[in-house]
Amino acid sequence: KVSLCQSFINYGINEANDGNYAKSQEHYLDALQLAEEAKWKRGKAICLNNIAENYYHLNQSDKALDYTFKALVFNQIEAQKRGQAVNYEMLGRIYFKEKDYDKSLAYFQQGLDVCLQAPDNYQIVPQSMIGIGKNYVVRKDFKQAFVFFNQATLLSEQHNEKLVQIESYKQTAITYRLRKEYQKA
Repeated sequence: KVSLCQSFINYGINEANDGNYAKSQEHYLDALQLAEEAKWKRGKAICLNNIAENYYHLNQSDKALDYTFKALVFNQIEAQKRGQAVNYEMLGRIYFKEKDYDKSLAYFQQGLDVCLQAPDNYQIVPQSMIGIGKNYVVRKDFKQAFVFFNQATLLSEQHNEKLVQIESYKQTAITYRLRKEYQKA
């Protein structure tokens, strides 16, 4: 059941990557049922987080928050530091989208603290740093924003994480543009 659950999770990810969120949700719900039957708490947390991610993309923040907090509980019970970091990063993104910048920054920072303790954190650390940087941009603390964007860029380069690296460059360019430093942008 665990292997089948993992397969449904992968199908859900593929559908979400193509923007087919309804089909993706079906796969995640099938996976969630299998995770529950197998009593695989980590799998359940993954499913809940992925369902939350879909709701985030569908602009349904209340549902995204609900599922993320449920996933966080499972990751805390299982002491899954990387899973917790992913959940905190998701909460940071949701609250940023909702323009609740204080909560957003707090969750991104909490996520960064947790993910620095986690194995296989090479993606989530720079993603959290980018989120923190974006929050500093909103506060017009560009110096701090650049510190986090630069750290995220270096880490993503070290681990050859091209998508995260691109996002870091993009946020740096946006910040320079906001400062009207067009040549640097």
